Amino acid sequence: MLLDQPVQPGQCVRIMTGAVMPAGLDTVVPQELCRVAEGRVSLAAGVLRAGENRRKQGEDLARGKPALTAGRLLGPAELGLVASLGIAELRVLRRLRVALFSTGNELRTLGQPLDEGCIYDSNRYSLMGAWPGWAWR
Repeated sequence: MLLDQPVQPGQCVRIMTGAVMPAGLDTVVPQELCRVAEGRVSLAAGVLRAGENRRKQGEDLARGKPALTAGRLLGPAELGLVASLGIAELRVLRRLRVALFSTGNELRTLGQPLDEGCIYDSNRYSLMGAWPGWAWR
C-alpha cells in the first residue's frame, strides 16, 4: 500500500520508529505482536488499546516554556532533545576546573613512609570523592 492513499478500516501500514503516522491512524502495534501469514497481518484480541505506542507532536514540551533551563547539565537526554529541535549550536558554560591541594609539613603522600608526627594526606581523597564532577586522572 502506498502512503499517499487513505488507509481503510481493517488495513494497516508498516512504519518505522519515529515515522510520521499516516492520516487516519491512531495506534502503533509493535511488529513483535503481529503475525504475518499468507500476506495477512493478525493480532491477538485485547493486546492493545486504541492510541497506544504513539507520541503526538509537541507532547514532550510545554507551550511557552523553555525546553531546557539555564544551568542544566547537558547529558545524553538533553542533547537528544536539543537535536530533536534541530538546534545545531548552544551557548554553554564550561565545567569548572578544580584542583585540591593539601598543605602542612606533617602530611605525607600515600606510599611514603611516615616520619614521627606525620600523617597521610587522607582529606584530599575524601574531598575528591565528595566532589560529584571529579575526574580521576
